[in-house]
Amino acid sequence: MYLRIAASSHPGKVRAKNEDNLYFLGRHLPEQNTGLEPVSGTAKLNKPVLLGVFDGMGGYAAGEKASCLMADLTARACDAAPRDMVPRAFMMALCQEANLGVCQMMYDHDGARMGTTASMLCLRKKEYALCNIGDSPIFLLRSGTLTEISVEHTERSIYESITGKKADPKRKFRLTQNIGMFPDEIAIEPYCTEGKLQKGDVFLICSDGITDMVDCDEIRDILTREAAPQKVVEALTHRALENGGKDNATAICIRVCGGCILGRTK
Repeated sequence: MYLRIAASSHPGKVRAKNEDNLYFLGRHLPEQNTGLEPVSGTAKLNKPVLLGVFDGMGGYAAGEKASCLMADLTARACDAAPRDMVPRAFMMALCQEANLGVCQMMYDHDGARMGTTASMLCLRKKEYALCNIGDSPIFLLRSGTLTEISVEHTERSIYESITGKKADPKRKFRLTQNIGMFPDEIAIEPYCTEGKLQKGDVFLICSDGITDMVDCDEIRDILTREAAPQKVVEALTHRALENGGKDNATAICIRVCGGCILGRTK
């Protein structure tokens, strides 16, 4: 098996700057950026392939600083990672190191708050592992069923337990976890899980600038309809902008293919 991957990032129609960042096949965005036009590539599964979306927190002073720090740290760590690295431990360590780095930046900027979400997916051979903190979702489309395989770290669960009813999917809740939390206030607790890969699996990692503007039914339809990952990220961005583009919109789509990259595929 091998991977077909595409990524894009758009500032949207409302925000003056792009505070999202990503890690995609060895590259990430500079701190000051205007997004990324859709790009695509392929990767073999004989070594770990890590991808990530990092949504700088727009309500804070410098979300782009926090998301760029996370992306840059991920890039440097991946460059130095051994082939036999343990994905779950590797991503957990990244979150801890990034959190300390963002906290140090806040100290250096007179306590001005900044933060970022982090949603990472690592694929190797026949397995995947994910690690997320915040509310940037990771989806898996398998056999026509779309499942969110990450965990949303917001006050939604508190609201639902108190009221006894499901919250409106479009309602925004405050984050309870993110990169950029002082250790003496609260310990970060990234969510991690693992699973087996299947030929035909499609993964989507995105910022809430996508999911706030495009509902899950339409996301499933786009992932099902478009075979090429680049077409997926183009369609998702287009719909997010059509529906208002109220936030930065970043997406990485991964399709697990049979066969080999240069040979005949199955």
